[in-house]
Amino acid sequence: MTKPKNRGRRINRRTVLRGAATGTGIGVVGLSGFSGTVGANGRGKAASEPCDDCGALLAKYEWDDGEFVFEKGRESLDIDGSDFDLTVTDANDDGEPLAFDWSSDDGIYDATCLTVKTGEDTFKQEGDWRTSGSFHAAEYDENSPVQAISYVALCIECAFWQVDFGTGTVPTLYTEGEEQRDTYGNSDERTLLAAATHGRYGGGCGSVNKTMWEGRKPHVVISSFEVTPGDQATVEFEVTETEHVHFGVWEMPGPFDKSEIPWGVRYDLINEESLEPGTYSWNLSLPSV
Repeated sequence: MTKPKNRGRRINRRTVLRGAATGTGIGVVGLSGFSGTVGANGRGKAASEPCDDCGALLAKYEWDDGEFVFEKGRESLDIDGSDFDLTVTDANDDGEPLAFDWSSDDGIYDATCLTVKTGEDTFKQEGDWRTSGSFHAAEYDENSPVQAISYVALCIECAFWQVDFGTGTVPTLYTEGEEQRDTYGNSDERTLLAAATHGRYGGGCGSVNKTMWEGRKPHVVISSFEVTPGDQATVEFEVTETEHVHFGVWEMPGPFDKSEIPWGVRYDLINEESLEPGTYSWNLSLPSV
């Protein structure tokens, strides 16, 4: 008996599982920044979107009344003003910023590009995956005097995600999103099928590190698992006896790291209370920039 394809249902919940995060962030002393390169849109009029040509927006901060004020962030990760720390390290005679250090709160979120606006010009600082860095307008702005910074945008080149498949009772984390995810690898009822590991651990956007089940789980046998980065994940499996099965994808804050699992945001989920014996094919949508 073959069941019809069941496409994943989008879960619109935007809650980040912050676990035991203290919210204290990372110190700004000795932070390493991106390489000092200017992208193709390195100098010129501000683009309509600050991360054009170098990815998607993680967070944008405007200089207002003596401080950097959060304006907007990536909705699918529920990023808010507390997810990054910006510290002014140099200013002009009017107290306006010329340089700053930035860091991701608790080192969670990776960025690959900064867009910084000074006066009428915008500059893009691109490099490897980073959770901290620095910028000085004097290294980019040819005006004399150097123009003050008016906004900062942190950008991300790729979307990161993790795909799970499991049997048995669906854990609270799947249905409520209020508790930390169970410890990676310690559950007999779920498995990591795939995770995007590009960036911090090597590989470009779209590369995938797959971990398949070895052997057979009670009542469920996976016959194939395929991933099309930026599009969908598909699993085909057989149920030999009536069983509860779930299949989910989480958007992660950066390249896969076991320690960052509690910060994954549920992106798409198939949750079946009971499947009769037969063969099934399920699709889930994957996050993309």
